[in-house]
Amino acid sequence: MVKDLFVDLEKDMKNMLGKKRAFFIDERGSATVEAAVVVPFFLLIIAVILHLTFFLYDSCTLERATDVACLRAGQLLWDTNDLRLEKAEGGALDVLAGNLLGVKDVEQDIKVKGDRVEVRLSAQYKWWTIDVRKEKKQFNPVQFIRDCKKTEGVIKHDE
Repeated sequence: MVKDLFVDLEKDMKNMLGKKRAFFIDERGSATVEAAVVVPFFLLIIAVILHLTFFLYDSCTLERATDVACLRAGQLLWDTNDLRLEKAEGGALDVLAGNLLGVKDVEQDIKVKGDRVEVRLSAQYKWWTIDVRKEKKQFNPVQFIRDCKKTEGVIKHDE
């Protein structure tokens, strides 16, 4: 009885192998035609995904560069506008140096007026334009500490 079971199993395995071989050795050529239609489509999808990934990475890098430029210019409270402008440009260049994948030229437009800093970075990636603009009010640490102490006083008073 056990011997018959193994004989049946062996026949089933041979049948399955014969069907697999018949699938891979298709003499009609339909697998080649299907591959000729499907493979370019998948390659196109992979190329689009790669370009979209590079675009998103570069746009995040430009966003970070504008944040750093605004932060560096906004921290110099008692310095001249020229020094604040120089620090903002340096901050943006520090972030952009070697971090862009598909963008070659980045246009910087940094304006420092009074207690406001405005940073605009623009770049072209293939047929997409990346344009990032931030505006930040200058950070006054003395006023920040005063506001924190006022808030602490209000909280303690409410308790």
